[in-house]
Amino acid sequence: MRSKIKRPAVLALAGAAVIALAAPQVAGAASSYPTPPEARSFGTSDGGWHAFTSFAGTCIPSVTCPTVTNDYAANGGTGGQSDGYLRTTIGSLSGVAATSRAIYQSPAFTYRGAGGQQPTDLSFGVARRSSLGQLLAVGGNSASYSVDLVDITQGGSATHLIHNQAIGAQNSWVAESVSPTPGSLTMGDRYRVRIRSVFVTGVQVVPGGSVGYDDVVLRAKVKGHGHHPGGGGNPRLRHQVSRGIGVAHLTRHGLTFKASCPGSARPHKCAMKLSARLSKNGPRITNTRKARLGAAKTRRIRLHLKHGYAKRVHHRKRILIKARVKVGQQHVNVIKSVRIVKH
Repeated sequence: MRSKIKRPAVLALAGAAVIALAAPQVAGAASSYPTPPEARSFGTSDGGWHAFTSFAGTCIPSVTCPTVTNDYAANGGTGGQSDGYLRTTIGSLSGVAATSRAIYQSPAFTYRGAGGQQPTDLSFGVARRSSLGQLLAVGGNSASYSVDLVDITQGGSATHLIHNQAIGAQNSWVAESVSPTPGSLTMGDRYRVRIRSVFVTGVQVVPGGSVGYDDVVLRAKVKGHGHHPGGGGNPRLRHQVSRGIGVAHLTRHGLTFKASCPGSARPHKCAMKLSARLSKNGPRITNTRKARLGAAKTRRIRLHLKHGYAKRVHHRKRILIKARVKVGQQHVNVIKSVRIVKH
């Protein structure tokens, strides 16, 4: 079942500006999608997004299961009363167990990376809020959402950005961000952003509610060639790598600890170079160990202490582990202070 998003009268006034801004916004080595900009901010219109609904189970909309409608709200977005957003509303009804889906699709855009270059950093963000507290308080009810990048050129294959995440009862806007692997998208292909809201309702009375989406943006950036600032790169990847480095066990053979490659590295692997230091800018006190880990894999790393450092390390409670990590075209530097466990 397909429903057309209701558009305010101001949409006609914005038409000329929408056409003029049909190309990706490029500032140096950075681009934002989808296009035009209104398709990301929804300031005065829905930006050309389309909406659909579907139902599963023993469902007759508005008879045995609640209706689901999609529309454009002209005010109340992240920018305040003068800013709009996309809204999905579920009606109130006493019915049968059913699943209701609301789907938004952005206008198609050609992905050209960061100003025509293969990006080194790729990020996706979306803001959401909801008034689903009463619906979610009823046993058997749930609400979740997913976001995909649909490659039209490749027959509709999807890159998953957010998968079946709980919408929750969030009355104020909350921002969600993820960092896809830059190489996961194909330069020159046509894409759409797809947002799916899924409502599962039980057999009790179903209170109504709504969920809104705003500031939907995919950003592609290129950093200076060969320059990776200290601790630089994708902040989310850097945090995940740091979290995957465990305590250091000190034995007569040296230091041993666990290192992990985050699952977000898929479809790539993590190429790591690891060493230990006494201070951030101090010399390496161990050899440098290279490791190549698959996404979501963990390996035990052993570093041999250089001559003369064993006694100094033995009297310390913590040590710094430095990791230089490459995932696809992304590079991150991590320096983590870990606890020393003596054996």
